[in-house]
Amino acid sequence: MTKKSTPKLKTNLHAIFGTDPRLEEEGAWVEVNGFYGLKIKVRRMRSATATKAYERIILEMFGEGKLRRPSDLSSDQSLEIIKRQLAEAILVDWVNLRDSETGEEIPYSAEVARELMEIGDFREFVFQAASERDSFREQHDKEAEGN
Repeated sequence: MTKKSTPKLKTNLHAIFGTDPRLEEEGAWVEVNGFYGLKIKVRRMRSATATKAYERIILEMFGEGKLRRPSDLSSDQSLEIIKRQLAEAILVDWVNLRDSETGEEIPYSAEVARELMEIGDFREFVFQAASERDSFREQHDKEAEGN
């Protein structure tokens, strides 16, 4: 006996909350500063890649089965985890990041991304951009690319 397939539900909630899964996983461009033309490409915080990175970082820092609940973490440890997750899995590219002395463009690298996570307000910006659903709506990405 075959089960009838139910048509996929489409509601106004889908239109309001819908995001592009491809952008969530591959990254979406977000404008940091229009004057400088600085943009970053971020992956969604809850993407599969970000989740796997978080789990890997926890294992590297604490080993298998050592961390039982979030209260086992100190605030310094929590901050280190988020900095690593942002640098290793969330911030995936940028354009127009420049050396303030020479004006030379700095190409994307994981090493530079790790160093940038030491800038608290930038770290917060990346975290918020990667958490906001609007960052991963298809139209938003097309607008950011066009700027």
